[in-house]
Amino acid sequence: MKIIPFTLYRKVLLILLVAGVYASLRYVVFGGVYWAHIPVYILNKTMAVAAVFTLFLSALGNFKNDKDMARDWGTISLHLALYHVGLSLLILTPEYYKYWFWQGKLTFLSEINLTFGVFSTYCYIMLFMTRAKTTHMAVFKLLASVSAGVHIFAMAYGTWFKPQWWHGYMPPVSLWSFIFTLAAFLIYLKLQDIK
Repeated sequence: MKIIPFTLYRKVLLILLVAGVYASLRYVVFGGVYWAHIPVYILNKTMAVAAVFTLFLSALGNFKNDKDMARDWGTISLHLALYHVGLSLLILTPEYYKYWFWQGKLTFLSEINLTFGVFSTYCYIMLFMTRAKTTHMAVFKLLASVSAGVHIFAMAYGTWFKPQWWHGYMPPVSLWSFIFTLAAFLIYLKLQDIK
């Protein structure tokens, strides 16, 4: 397995710092989320947006035909996504996500959200395991990005076009995440013959 350069980790820390400060401002300072929820709830949002931003950077590496950039950022994206999955499972309760539940069970859109989130993670893992230069990688890149996009869209699209609902007039983290995911998908779609 190729060692990821140390300089890349500094960039990852910068991405996490920017995403974390943004999420903290939006949800804690302006959104009324209690500061005690920064270690899991806010960190989870930070990891989610960082995972799709690094997915976009990986796609950009493919676009530039820079295989090291594509592989390194893709690997980092996988790790961030897995961390996001773990944190999400810790707080998947009606107390944290009241709009995801109805009469104690997940709503239809919540189930769509989780199904595509799990499928996106599966595609990520298959990408990591499929290191051979095959068309399978192109397919998994497309599937990972489109399923991540559906996961995000099903979760929060209802608030995207209502700026009056935006805490501190800051766009939701989910909207930023969807934009990065859509950009990655469009790159992978354009380069679907990449090998």
